[in-house]
Amino acid sequence: MSSFIEHAKSNDSSDDKCEDPCGADTRAEAYAKAVAWSGVGDSGVPIPWSDYRGKGGPNYTHVKQQGEQYGGAWDQNSKGQWKNHPDGHPDQISSGYPDHHKCPHFRAINPQGVERVFEYKRGT
Repeated sequence: MSSFIEHAKSNDSSDDKCEDPCGADTRAEAYAKAVAWSGVGDSGVPIPWSDYRGKGGPNYTHVKQQGEQYGGAWDQNSKGQWKNHPDGHPDQISSGYPDHHKCPHFRAINPQGVERVFEYKRGT
């Protein structure tokens, strides 16, 4: 499995200073935080994009064009995992849903089962 973080860093648009309501982090920065929280790096079991239900959105398309081969990884020996949601959840942005559903984000669960969300700027 090729290194997601190396690929994300090579495509990092951190020089782009445009404001994004989804936060200041680039995809690579949010990925690094998600991996650190989950404890699952490139040695984790890959979660293929075929398991991702939000195919076809603009950020999903961007990520796929950048060559990403998988959308997450999990550790078979703990609850640790991370998943990329490059278009958020556009079908779940009304009242009653979390605000982060409007933004691209990584969802990470640490080995103890505690979940955190790391939003990132669109198109990074």
